[in-house]
Amino acid sequence: MAAFTLAEVLITLGIIGIVASLTMPSLIANYQKKVTALRVKQAYSMLSQAVKLSEIDNGPFPDWDLCLGQSNGLHNTELVVDKYFIPYFKELRFCSNGLDKTCGASVGGFGKNYVLPNGVGIAFLPAEGCNPNIAIIVIGIDVNGSKPPNTPGLDGFGFTLDPNFKIVVPGDYKENFTRQDIINGYRRAGDNNLVACNNNSANITHRYLCTWLLMVDGWEIKDDYPW
Repeated sequence: MAAFTLAEVLITLGIIGIVASLTMPSLIANYQKKVTALRVKQAYSMLSQAVKLSEIDNGPFPDWDLCLGQSNGLHNTELVVDKYFIPYFKELRFCSNGLDKTCGASVGGFGKNYVLPNGVGIAFLPAEGCNPNIAIIVIGIDVNGSKPPNTPGLDGFGFTLDPNFKIVVPGDYKENFTRQDIINGYRRAGDNNLVACNNNSANITHRYLCTWLLMVDGWEIKDDYPW
C-alpha cells in the first residue's frame, strides 16, 4: 500500500486549515445566536411565570400598588420587587443597584439588578411608579453579564409589564404591528426618537425593538436580524 508523502500530508493539512478558517467564524456566530435567543426565551418564560404566580396572591397586575415607598426612588423599587417578584422566582440573586453594570443589566438609576438561575442579568424599575397614569414596570435583560458588547438586540433586551396589555410584552410594544413595522420602527411619543430593529443608524434606539422581533420570529435570530 502506497503511503502519503510528507508533502501530501502538509498540503492536506493546509487545505483543512483554510476550510476551517473560512467556516469557523460562521459556526461561532450561529452558536452565539442560538445561545442568545435561548437565554432571552428562558428569561421571558421565568418572568412570565413569576408574574402569573404573583397575580394569584396579589391580584391582577393593573391593580398592583407600585408606590409602596410613597415616592419614586430606589427604596420604592426595592419594596415593589420584594413584594411582587422575589417570592415568585425559584432563585433570584441580588447583584447591584441602579446603573451599576456588575450584572450586565440596568434600567435606570432607581432600578434593582439581579441574576437569574441561568446566569442572565435581570433588572426591574417601576417606571414613574407613583404616577397612576404611567403604571408600568420596565425589565432589562442581559444574557452575558457585564461582558461586551452591551448593545440592545445583541446581549441586551427589554420587556415591560404594562396594565394596558396585562401581560409581559417587549419594550416599546405597539399593538397590531407587522414584522416589517417592527424593522422600520416608529417615532416614540415624548422624545420623538425612532425606535426600531435595524442597522440603519448608529443610534441605539434603532435597536430597541429587537426583543420584539426576536419574539415574533419564535425566539430565532433570522438572517435579516441586525446581528
